[in-house]
Amino acid sequence: MCKKMRKRFLCGLLTACMVGGYATAQTIEEVVNLEESIDDTKIAQDSTLVDSLVADTVVVEVPKDRVDTIYYDPNWKVISNKAFAAYYRYALYPADSMATKLFRTFYMNGVVEGEGNFSTLDKYDDNNSKFVGKCTRYYKSGKVKEVSNYFMGLLDGEYTSYYESGLVNEHIYMSDNRRNGIYSKFSDDGETCKQIEYINGTESEDYVNIDRNNNFGRFRCLDNKPINIEPKEDELRSEHKNGVKWLYYLKNGLVIGVTKTISDEIGSNRRFDFFILNKSMSNIDIDPDNIDAYSVKGDKRRLSFFVPYDKYMDEKEKRERKKAIAIQSGKVIIDPSPVDITIMNLGGDIARVNTVQEFQEEMLKRSELADCTPVYNEDNKITNIEYIRRTTIHPGEGVYGFLLTDSKKTEHFFIEMKVNGITYKYKWDVLDEKK
Repeated sequence: MCKKMRKRFLCGLLTACMVGGYATAQTIEEVVNLEESIDDTKIAQDSTLVDSLVADTVVVEVPKDRVDTIYYDPNWKVISNKAFAAYYRYALYPADSMATKLFRTFYMNGVVEGEGNFSTLDKYDDNNSKFVGKCTRYYKSGKVKEVSNYFMGLLDGEYTSYYESGLVNEHIYMSDNRRNGIYSKFSDDGETCKQIEYINGTESEDYVNIDRNNNFGRFRCLDNKPINIEPKEDELRSEHKNGVKWLYYLKNGLVIGVTKTISDEIGSNRRFDFFILNKSMSNIDIDPDNIDAYSVKGDKRRLSFFVPYDKYMDEKEKRERKKAIAIQSGKVIIDPSPVDITIMNLGGDIARVNTVQEFQEEMLKRSELADCTPVYNEDNKITNIEYIRRTTIHPGEGVYGFLLTDSKKTEHFFIEMKVNGITYKYKWDVLDEKK
């Protein structure tokens, strides 16, 4: 019975006694004593109940997440003094032991340096910590610095680092902390890409350099020297341009084409027009002294010599003087038709130059080292050097010109041209030779 109800009961009892005429002082005193007795009994009962409940109560503590703050020096060694720290990290250890452990690292100015998941953080050296899943690091500017993936504490999966400009710096796929596949390293302007193939952490013997203009070079990893390969006979190709048959190679980042006609520009000669596009990463020279011409009839081989530049110019000047005199005399002069190779694009279509971002995306799609097949660009500079003298051709440049030899009859005619020590060989059957 609650205290309020007890008071109502006792008041009612006292009123009844008074109305009945037998409410005496003794009666009133007995009612008061009864109330006190009831209160004392109730208090005793309540105290006993509380003591019993307290004795039976089990205190349960609710587990809480733990967040540690760790300080690191510039070499990622753990230090205790915040004043000498280069970074600080919050490490979340969830109350649920099965939940993912998270970290977020900051530069001392409060800018996020990195974030991700971890399994263990080394107490002394963060280089020995074990991360899991995707982890991202940032520059102080807030731009992404690298994105890596981990499995059981080891790099595993795609890894990409970035320049602060946002362009890709490095890209590779990892497996158990070892490189696997094509490793790509870009220049800081994104214009050039170096690619090396890795198999279980072992790099290939050579690598390639490619730039945004599709210039190409293959080099030895050992000493970075260019690798040029002798073309095979079945690599010689042919195309017709303006009715003229061209023989050409796509090799070592070069397009080297030659065609043969008969010329009467300074007499009766065989004329050999050359087209060279340099899509390699190195300068090359075209030099008449490194070009051999010879004919084969039966089992006999006979060397042919090119008309020297000075002699050609002298003969050309004589022809021009005779032509001028003839014109003054009213004679009709028919000039020989030169071979038109100004629109040459042997071996492929002209391609536009990609943006830096497109170039990087294209490089990262490759699953094997690029081959040396040259690709033309709209801005490739092609120069007519006319009668050939020694000429240096820079990457991305092309030249065309010609040389003359005698036109003695034979069965087969050959041109062997050396470029960077590699011989490119061309052969014609002269039986179908046309003037």
